[in-house]
Amino acid sequence: MRKPELSCILTVMLIALPSCNRSSTPKVPPSSVTAPLEIEPIINSVTPTPAPSTASIDSKSLGRIDSFNQKSAVKRRLSSVWQDAQARLELYPFDLVRTQESGSAEIALINATHLHLGSSSLAMIHPTKVILRNGTFEVKTFLEATVLTTAATIQLKSKGQNNPARVVIKVSEGKFTDISLESGTGSVTRQKVKKSSRKTETLELTQRRTLTLESPVRDEGFGLKD
Repeated sequence: MRKPELSCILTVMLIALPSCNRSSTPKVPPSSVTAPLEIEPIINSVTPTPAPSTASIDSKSLGRIDSFNQKSAVKRRLSSVWQDAQARLELYPFDLVRTQESGSAEIALINATHLHLGSSSLAMIHPTKVILRNGTFEVKTFLEATVLTTAATIQLKSKGQNNPARVVIKVSEGKFTDISLESGTGSVTRQKVKKSSRKTETLELTQRRTLTLESPVRDEGFGLKD
């Protein structure tokens, strides 16, 4: 019988004996191998919270137009275009509402205050007050309300849900402002200028008695910073 060659014997020994260079970890079938997860950095997955801005504050509705006729219009704060009034049109801070001759509009504000604009009137919607520029107005509140004109600041307070405060105001800038309290309580605060000094004067309104004040002319920005 022939003796196996030395090379064949060495081959058999290498197959039978474990190699010190091979890993002892058992092999996993290719089908059971899970692909590594692609984890996105946390900094990219978190949406930053935007800081408060005046834009978000100005986007809050302060009321709406309840009724009007075809001679009424609205101009948004950042717009130069007057648009026709619409029923239930939402109003926002510093919007302007105007009526032409024979026009009228009814506005319901969120602070339980109602504003009526008569013929040829102009008013500004403000977060804390009603600003009247020119025309004839009626302001009614079931709580409290502040009305600003170029002549004075008017404070109104109701005497309960069944007895709202109501005032009729006629504004003619450059001439006069007539204030007539119909119900509730109210007061007027104005600046009196004597020579080089200014003095603040507060007057209590008396129901059904008209108070007439001088009404200076102000620029278009009146009320924006007050």
